[in-house]
Amino acid sequence: MTSPHFPAVWSVLAADALAEQVLPRYALDCAATCEFFKSGLNDTYRVRDRSASYYLRVYVHGWRELHDIEAEVELLNHLHAHRLSVSHPIATRDGDYILPLRACEGIRYAVLFSRARGRMSEETDHRSYVYGRLAGQIHVCADRLPHTLERFHIDHELLLDSPLRAVQRLLAHRPRDYDYLSDIAGQLKARVDELLPKELPEYGICHGDLNRTNVHFRDDDTPTVFDFDCFGYGWRAYDLAVFGWQAGDFGWSKAAKANRTRRWNLFLKGYEECRALSADEHAAAKIFPPIRQIWNMGLYATKSARMGHDGRVDETFDWSIQSIRTWIDYYSVL
Repeated sequence: MTSPHFPAVWSVLAADALAEQVLPRYALDCAATCEFFKSGLNDTYRVRDRSASYYLRVYVHGWRELHDIEAEVELLNHLHAHRLSVSHPIATRDGDYILPLRACEGIRYAVLFSRARGRMSEETDHRSYVYGRLAGQIHVCADRLPHTLERFHIDHELLLDSPLRAVQRLLAHRPRDYDYLSDIAGQLKARVDELLPKELPEYGICHGDLNRTNVHFRDDDTPTVFDFDCFGYGWRAYDLAVFGWQAGDFGWSKAAKANRTRRWNLFLKGYEECRALSADEHAAAKIFPPIRQIWNMGLYATKSARMGHDGRVDETFDWSIQSIRTWIDYYSVL
């Protein structure tokens, strides 16, 4: 039997329908409203009632399996129960956290999250330090979970092998650049394997995306981390490198490099007040930024089926490849 709907990769669920059919399941007041906030890896809606604000995430169909989302909910509830400052899931009146929604492309899942208190703020030395300290607290607390969560691994396959497969088609007309990325990926994997084991405490639960857009700061600079959608089991040095990859700014002027080094060192100082890093982890943290850039290229290629190529594929990849070359040369990674 033919489906009554034309096949869709991604649909935008109507905010008024979510307000009418989903919000009543939560202990919100009758004045609760829902508005489409933004689309990223998933779709986010801002929810408000007369006493508070929340964010409803509607996972894109096929992006995460149900067990992945269940693991995210369990981790965040664990961190919240230990009084760590993270955006946490809100249960329905019936005690459910994950709501299946039948969209035209298939089942999508919705989770309501608390608002991350504060706001996105300009990066400062002190904010870099307290952000690092909270990252350390999250890693240490996550290690106290009584069992392993059913979640993916942030390993060579996810960070390098899968992204390279995703970008191969988009670089078909640039074989030298693809060969360069493949060769560099092999060298980077070998360096990581030389330095780091895949066992605690070097390898464990990671946020997966500790960039400065996933933290809010209150007026007293208390940070709140949100968006654990990329969390998984991986090398902690990678988690820290995501911050270091963009600390200060992406520039390569003398001032930009000094600013990035200072902010990253302050982030690591805060982190090590909670968990000491080995010398090999410090060395590996400098290796992971170009790995992160290759992952980012793969993400761009994967999202293009939903978000479009925007006519800037070559320009985007030019910048990414040059960033990889510059980082490896400047930090003598290989």
